Amino acid sequence: MSDTDDTDATGDGPTGAVPPAVDGWPVVGNTVQFMRDPFGFYDRAGTYGDVVRMEAFGREVVQIRHPEAIRRILVEDQDRYRKSALLRDATGEIAPEGLFAVEGEQWRRIREVVQPAFTARAVQSYADVVVEEAATLADGLEDGQRIDVAAATRSLTLDVLGRAMFGRDFRDVASEVAEATEAIDDRLDVGSVSRLFPPWVPTPTNRRFRRTMDALDDVIADLVRERRDRDAPGEDLFGRLVAAREQGALDDAELRDQVFTFLFAGHETTSMALAYTLCSLAGSPSAYGRLLAEADALDGDPTVADLPSLDHTERVVDEGMRLYPPVFALFREPTEDVRIRGYHLPAGTELSLPSYSVHRDERWWDDPSTFDPDRWRDDGDRPEYAYFPFGGGPRACIGSRFATLELRLALATLARRVRFDLPADQSAHPDLRMSVTLQPAEPIELVARDR
Repeated sequence: MSDTDDTDATGDGPTGAVPPAVDGWPVVGNTVQFMRDPFGFYDRAGTYGDVVRMEAFGREVVQIRHPEAIRRILVEDQDRYRKSALLRDATGEIAPEGLFAVEGEQWRRIREVVQPAFTARAVQSYADVVVEEAATLADGLEDGQRIDVAAATRSLTLDVLGRAMFGRDFRDVASEVAEATEAIDDRLDVGSVSRLFPPWVPTPTNRRFRRTMDALDDVIADLVRERRDRDAPGEDLFGRLVAAREQGALDDAELRDQVFTFLFAGHETTSMALAYTLCSLAGSPSAYGRLLAEADALDGDPTVADLPSLDHTERVVDEGMRLYPPVFALFREPTEDVRIRGYHLPAGTELSLPSYSVHRDERWWDDPSTFDPDRWRDDGDRPEYAYFPFGGGPRACIGSRFATLELRLALATLARRVRFDLPADQSAHPDLRMSVTLQPAEPIELVARDR
């Protein structure tokens, strides 16, 4: 292995060294510490450096926390890495053939099918749907009503997804999608005892997971049959997937897993980003006031043409995803021996790139735990990959353009109609848990106020 293999020649350890390990317990390693307090454990791991070994759930994982190393892994040297076994095992329980899990030629083939639905022009065509559904949500709230904001935003983003990507109203399948989403989050929660057991062990969590997954499979099968009964499958995302199956570009398992992937990821990540951002705004009167004023200055509900004028709204979205990235970590493994910041890592080493921790690292962010959209007025000398809520490189989230447009338009639309306040017993900094996405430990409740 030559010096050119080094991901960052200005690394932390002597060339060829083994990364330091977080102190753990015999046999179980760091499993108990991680399950009890995963966020505290991440913070503790950071005190060991930017390349740190840990052992949990019978796996050794190396955490990579330096933006330059993350950039090299995701972008410059991306052909030397693949999705890790940890991620493949997790996705294997829900959608092993989904776009976010597969590699190589299979990934390129599936991406080619879905890419047209996420071009800039296609995404802009979804704007009216976002605004209409956000207006419907706001108009359905009563002054003084206390709501579970994450439940409300999930409903909103699922309705948007149904109309924009699947060409139909999803209200008749919303309960099955919601139950499956909750069951997946519970099954894959790192603090849950169920994580210690494979999915076939009949724990209550696993039984519920299997039951709701079977129900969602029935929903997917019905959606596919319904679309096949049309004279033509259509040009939306779902139509392209069905047409690809009819033409032999996808097999049945691949079709099912793409539909599942976009049903889940297409609404869950955006809904959580919106929920956390609204909660943060409710606890930041100055930032919220400027958002409301910016929305009020529009000549009617926002449109794509208004986006360039929504500067503060854009900064609010970026800051919300900095503090609360729905995908709190990415997972990779090298396909050959590599050196990262001076440390030797053999092929197959499982790597965690924790966006949650990097986004809150005081080396890159002043007062990192504070919600401050104004920090985005000047990025200074901050490394590019000190912020990566959508990943990076060729495997960056295909829906990032759609998600950012949806968040900005939804916030502006809601702001013209309603303000959300924090009740006395709700913190602007909710306790969190780690599952497939970053989840609140308890419901986030806000009070809607008419404007």
